[in-house]
Amino acid sequence: MSSGSDPAGQVRRTPKQERGRQRVERILPAATEVFAEVGYEAATTHGIAERAETAVGSLYQFFPDKRALFKALEQRHIERVHIAWARLGALPLEELGFEGFMQRLLCKDCSRQFLLPVGQSA
Repeated sequence: MSSGSDPAGQVRRTPKQERGRQRVERILPAATEVFAEVGYEAATTHGIAERAETAVGSLYQFFPDKRALFKALEQRHIERVHIAWARLGALPLEELGFEGFMQRLLCKDCSRQFLLPVGQSA
């Protein structure tokens, strides 16, 4: 891992150990909350690390800046949308009809997918 040479907005490294994965799984929701509360411009990596109850140095092991955090959240959202669409695409739409489709679309398990870490299914 080289310090200072990461392209802006790129994830610095992917956690390999469970402890690191758990840390990232605390950092990303904390970033979501901070961005939602104060906005992207006012958000700071220090504030995000504090919300995640981790040291800012730990945050920097994985994300060189808040842009990288935002991009990781964006990527996570895109992956979840693809998963949801794949699940919906597998439904027998002609048998469900519009009302059945809407019930499936809005079901608790479908919306729960957006709250889980990528790779974990509802």
